[in-house]
Amino acid sequence: MLGGAAGQLYQGREVEGLVDGWKGGELVDGRRWLPPGPLLSAAVRPAADWFVGGCAVLTAVGGILTAHHAQAGRLDRSIDARIQAALASHNGLLVAVADIAKPSRVALLIAVLVVACVAARRLDGVLLAVVAVPAAILLTEGLKQLFDRTLNGAPVYPSGHTATAFALAAVVMILMLCPSRHVLPFAVRLAITLAAMLVACAVAIAVIGLNWHYFTDTLAGAAVGVGTVVGVSLAIDGAFRHVAAPGPTTWPTKAAGAGQTPADADSVPPRT
Repeated sequence: MLGGAAGQLYQGREVEGLVDGWKGGELVDGRRWLPPGPLLSAAVRPAADWFVGGCAVLTAVGGILTAHHAQAGRLDRSIDARIQAALASHNGLLVAVADIAKPSRVALLIAVLVVACVAARRLDGVLLAVVAVPAAILLTEGLKQLFDRTLNGAPVYPSGHTATAFALAAVVMILMLCPSRHVLPFAVRLAITLAAMLVACAVAIAVIGLNWHYFTDTLAGAAVGVGTVVGVSLAIDGAFRHVAAPGPTTWPTKAAGAGQTPADADSVPPRT
């Protein structure tokens, strides 16, 4: 008998067609490899929708207000001058921090995230790392051409360095704090998340200190980076909920119970 198999849940939904002892991440129906749970819990998904919308609005409004400008605004002048004055003698350190967002290093960091997710059997984590970060980078480059705000002749809104750094940090945050099973204690996962966010903030400060970007460029970059990752997380969760939706399945022959032929087992869903 398959007692209890039909009661397995994925993201709060019953998943039919599973053999005894199934857990998320195992092979399902010979073709599905479901993660152990969602990237974003059902409780936070409405807030995540609003957050993505807020990031889009912030980026769009800032872009409209600074489009085709080649100078700092009042807010930028106030903040940029203080950061640049405080860090004027640390150019070498600033370059090293900003270079964390170089393409070669970003590719390496994505590879590390992918390996960790594969080891943890998190297909959704792999998809998040390989889709969300490049998507944030491509979106940033498109917005730079759209708004055409420049500094020293180069398009700068939103900041690509900042968007990349915050996208990576947001991927780490979601993987560390998502409501699925974890090996690491919560305190360790929280520390890793905070460290990733602090590094992203350091990148933003570095590109301002180097006069590569205005403050508002980095603000929009952070919104694009985190907003894109959250949006991709929602999309991935939605895709896996669709995959996990009950439907016609092929039942293993070994599932046949007493008085039930293998053919019957293939066509009749089990009951708990």
